[in-house]
Amino acid sequence: MPNLFPSCRHRREPRSRSTYLCRSPKLAGSRMVTPDTCRACPFADHHFPGDGSDPAAGVRPDMPAEALADLLAGPAQAWPHGWGFWDVTHQAHRLAAGRFLGALGPYPAGRFRGRGIVIAGGGAPYFPSVYVTVRAIRHVGCALPIQVWYLGRDDELPASRRAILERFGVECVDADAVRTQYPCRILNGWELKVYAVLHSPFEEVLSLDADSYPARDPSVLFDEPGYRATGAVFWPDLPTGPPPDWRVFGIGPPGRTSIETGQFVVHKRASWQPLQLAWWYCDHSDWSFLHGYGDKGALEVAWPACGQGYTMYRDQMRWSVHSFLHVGPDGGPLFVHRCADKFRVGPSTGYLTTQRTEANWYNPDLPLEAECFEWLGELRRELAGRPGPVPARPAAPTLRAFMYTCLERRDVWEGTMARWRATDWGEDPVVVVDDGTGPTSGARHIATAHRMLLRAAEEEAEYYLLLENDLLFNLHLRQNLLAWAPLRDGWLWTGSLYNPGLPVEDTPRRAFPSQSKGGSVARVTHMFYGSQAILLSRAALVTVLREWDRESGNLDIRLGRIALRHSAGVLLHAPSLVQHMPVPSMWGGPYHRAVDFDPFFRAES
Repeated sequence: MPNLFPSCRHRREPRSRSTYLCRSPKLAGSRMVTPDTCRACPFADHHFPGDGSDPAAGVRPDMPAEALADLLAGPAQAWPHGWGFWDVTHQAHRLAAGRFLGALGPYPAGRFRGRGIVIAGGGAPYFPSVYVTVRAIRHVGCALPIQVWYLGRDDELPASRRAILERFGVECVDADAVRTQYPCRILNGWELKVYAVLHSPFEEVLSLDADSYPARDPSVLFDEPGYRATGAVFWPDLPTGPPPDWRVFGIGPPGRTSIETGQFVVHKRASWQPLQLAWWYCDHSDWSFLHGYGDKGALEVAWPACGQGYTMYRDQMRWSVHSFLHVGPDGGPLFVHRCADKFRVGPSTGYLTTQRTEANWYNPDLPLEAECFEWLGELRRELAGRPGPVPARPAAPTLRAFMYTCLERRDVWEGTMARWRATDWGEDPVVVVDDGTGPTSGARHIATAHRMLLRAAEEEAEYYLLLENDLLFNLHLRQNLLAWAPLRDGWLWTGSLYNPGLPVEDTPRRAFPSQSKGGSVARVTHMFYGSQAILLSRAALVTVLREWDRESGNLDIRLGRIALRHSAGVLLHAPSLVQHMPVPSMWGGPYHRAVDFDPFFRAES
């Protein structure tokens, strides 16, 4: 095996044969590193000198497996290049695993009791998902105790965030404190899941990833015959999900569908041996994670290695846009594992799974989707920097309005401004005037729109309303926007208050209970046009300016294409809150009108 990586004390979490998770603080937090990035690392002080003081000196591919197995009983250390792929390393781990099982004592009667839910927290990027999952658990009527485990050394769950979860009956557990009583070699992100399940106080555990939440009360699983018969329930992975390298573990493939471990149920008494072995694999993740995908591989190997079966309600998984939709024993949806669209309140960074879009993708096909987005908005408002308890009435998102025009349309523009001032907005939009020369043209029109975007970026706001200069307005414009769920709850990327008859995918009112208080939501997932009144989030505005020159066409065409690349599409307010005036275009564009404009629509405040 070639020497792909230098021996580095920050290379703590292997993720595949050529990728590691580097947690070096000098790299500004966790990030994935490949051989090229590791070799180019500027922090030479991270590397062992290789002058004989390397703690892995004496570890060779021709050493006895028994001697290497003895070393595996000690603390984690830096191993020589290619060590994880030597035959002797595989032999030593198989030997050490056998020793571990042989010395394993009986199930500790009296140590564990009752049933509970265990969630591995995962740090700041995963906190929004943890919060939504906890809210979902309580929303579906589940009263089981919940523990959220975190790594105290990394300050993954500060006291202020623990307090937020504790309102819902959550106990937050610092795994590093537990580690002083139950020592281990390695305890990082992926190892934490099985460690938390093993050392939680519950005898029967539902383990949930931060981004896996129940669509119904999952308590029924503990009394389901399949679970009672086997002591464990797992759910299926994608057909392309990475299987473990069964050969290096010394186990023949079991011939079953591969599992994914965003959720599983385990009875410790009935599954004591495979659960302990799964933990041993995680505790030796410097080898096992090279040959199986994290805790998934450890759990998947442990059960057949111990000759023990488990229950699976369906062999084939269902995937919906960005999430697993796992069924219960009755075949109905039970869990949503939102692995490719984790809930977030900021940039989509720090995740080990690639996220489908920069903004959360509202998927009306998923159960509880509306409620989840409402809870996310609830959390976003709480984390907006206000000290102390959450106010009874959350602060409204900040909105700024901008309009672009030209001197040739002064009469039209002044009439539009008079109608604007009749609304409840309260201040004039910032107006950007075409400064081009020569005949009016599409090029001048596009250049002025771009200047408007640049001017908007100078203003700090959560959302930007971009307006043309020939409009009628709904009289309750600001009130309607602040009551509109995508903006109110903070999940809008790009939206429009004007629908000239676009083909849309409706989000039914019954699927979004809060829509009774505001306008409905429709979504454009193909071609979008109509730049009369476009809403951009701050993140969308920054992205549009960055990618402006990658697109061609007018403002609406460019924004629509960029929105479809980074989000679930353009969201339309229904009814339309602006109407296009029947005046000639200065650059030759076609005339169209909103099909559902309502000047008097008023959302509940």
